[in-house]
Amino acid sequence: MEIKHSFRLAWLDDIKGFAMLCVVIQHAFLNPPWGRYLFLGSVPIFFVAAGFTTTSMTSEQISRKAKRLLVPYFVYAVGLGLIALGATCWKNGSGADFGHRILLLLSGIAYGRHSVFRDGSGIGLNHFGIAPLWFLPALFLSFVLLFLFDKLPKCLQFPYTIGLLAGTILATRLQIYLPWSIDLAPIGMFLLATGRFLRKTTAPIQTGFPFVDCFVWPAWAFLARTNGFPVSFFNGQFGSHGMASLAAYVLLAVTEFVLLARLLNNTHGGKLFFVPFRALGKNSLVFLCFQLFIINACELALGNSPGSNISVGLIKSLVTIVFCLLAARLIFRLGKTVPFFKLLG
Repeated sequence: MEIKHSFRLAWLDDIKGFAMLCVVIQHAFLNPPWGRYLFLGSVPIFFVAAGFTTTSMTSEQISRKAKRLLVPYFVYAVGLGLIALGATCWKNGSGADFGHRILLLLSGIAYGRHSVFRDGSGIGLNHFGIAPLWFLPALFLSFVLLFLFDKLPKCLQFPYTIGLLAGTILATRLQIYLPWSIDLAPIGMFLLATGRFLRKTTAPIQTGFPFVDCFVWPAWAFLARTNGFPVSFFNGQFGSHGMASLAAYVLLAVTEFVLLARLLNNTHGGKLFFVPFRALGKNSLVFLCFQLFIINACELALGNSPGSNISVGLIKSLVTIVFCLLAARLIFRLGKTVPFFKLLG
């Protein structure tokens, strides 16, 4: 049996919408401890979903991916970064260090990562509320690595993969973040390849292992609370992870994707239908680029209220979702008259 494909897979938008909602809530509540067990697979799911819609990579596809991922990255990074910089200078009542902060912003955009070091120091995107934008160059570089993998003879594909993973391990052990997520891209490539495999075989989605899936998240939560591991499998977010957490993120992403596909794809018995998920999934690019920026703006308006406050976290989440949906609608309308805006939504 094959999965029935349409021009756009609605159930795949549902999956991306669920994952994006998890990202928004996680940032709105400032990475709460309970979120480590609930939301860890949310960002890697986007890699699996991107791989699911990918066939063999070609140079033309790489060109389209560059336009689709890198143009929004630079436009949103510069635009939102300058707005955040201006708001900061206005709040502090001084523009004396404006030139230095402009240089810091441009350096962070060029580096394309949270920061250089694991402790958040060094140049990066963390300083301007646009840290989630690291995902776009990371995804693009993952596609590039997958493209190179496809071009290699089969006898060289395995050593190529091992070499990339060795580089990831080395960078993680040194506790540094390489520019444009070079250290993370091999993991992204593996997730893309997994998504592509799931599309070709469809067997895991057909069977779904529904009984076992019901226990996946509680099992991971239980294991995370035990002291049986020498190091935590849940160390930070995906993209700012520790070495031991890599396997956990990959396993969670793939398992969650299969589970959600089973629940949401009515071709194989899924009965769940969530219009809000679909709206978020269709506009995931806009949500990705705007959500932390809006959350930070809410915190300024609310007097930097702590994210642990449930009511404040819910307000920030709701405001972010409404704003991003309105922004996506505006960008869509502008794209009808100015083709450039189609790249931004």
